[in-house]
Amino acid sequence: MPGKREYAVGRAYEFVLMKILRDRGFYVVRTPASGRGTSSQKLPDLTAIRRRDGGSEVLLIEVKHFSRPRDVYLEKERFKQLMEFAERLGARALLCVHFSPSTRIKCLDLKDYDWETPGYYVFDKRSFEERGVDAASL
Repeated sequence: MPGKREYAVGRAYEFVLMKILRDRGFYVVRTPASGRGTSSQKLPDLTAIRRRDGGSEVLLIEVKHFSRPRDVYLEKERFKQLMEFAERLGARALLCVHFSPSTRIKCLDLKDYDWETPGYYVFDKRSFEERGVDAASL
């Protein structure tokens, strides 16, 4: 589990992403301590909803921050919880990452991982640059 400083920096990028999404017309809810073992029901870091084309668009977002570009490991249990939640809601599950020193937050669909290990789904750091969508374009 990350230390207090890492948690605070990660939380700050959740708020940055919330502002970006709100500016794009989404209603955004942050789930405090979503990944810190506070509940048996693990919720996404952010849930974003907006009206679109006569319906609703729902995004379930896991947010990560790293001090340098690196591969991103997402626990299989967390992946499963988010994908099941997305399926029940008809939502899109995203992994949005900020790598310092960049100012951009890039997002990939959760199902677009690059490989897996026994306990993790892994997203190659290059995938965010090559296939990732800038959060400001969501």
